[in-house]
Amino acid sequence: MDIFNIVKYNKLWLSITTVTTITAIALIAIFGLNFGIDFAGGTVLDYTYTGEVGSTEVQKIVEDQGIKVERVVVSGDSVTVYTETLTEEQAVEVDTALDQQYKGIERVGIESVGASVGLETTKKAIRSVAFAALAIIIYLTIAFRSVPKPANSVEFGVSVIFAMLHDV
Repeated sequence: MDIFNIVKYNKLWLSITTVTTITAIALIAIFGLNFGIDFAGGTVLDYTYTGEVGSTEVQKIVEDQGIKVERVVVSGDSVTVYTETLTEEQAVEVDTALDQQYKGIERVGIESVGASVGLETTKKAIRSVAFAALAIIIYLTIAFRSVPKPANSVEFGVSVIFAMLHDV
């Protein structure tokens, strides 16, 4: 049985992962990320309904009110509509339009997150990841301090962070 020698082709694997990573970064830079309501801001409308509800029908009804819909989730007797940030008047319009199509549908909750709150959440998330990465580097530097030269314990920590970024 032959064992495939991965290390023999290390330049090939490094090239593949480098091209893949650069491509991913370029695609994110071009198309951006699709942030959810927690980060971008928006409104979540929760409804209950005992009959049959189609998510595409609900989405069309809400969009007919001139409201951008991110997604609609139907689960059992629960309907959740994720939209751009709505005023109370717009939410009432959505309620009325849905009630015309689905008699007896009832809104049980509404939650709005402003874009500024989403921006603050994004900043906190980035700070948390940066702090965690720094903590990992410090921990690995201490844990591998007795590794003989020419290896450097700080390089181990930085390598782990690059591997983590690659995996993400």
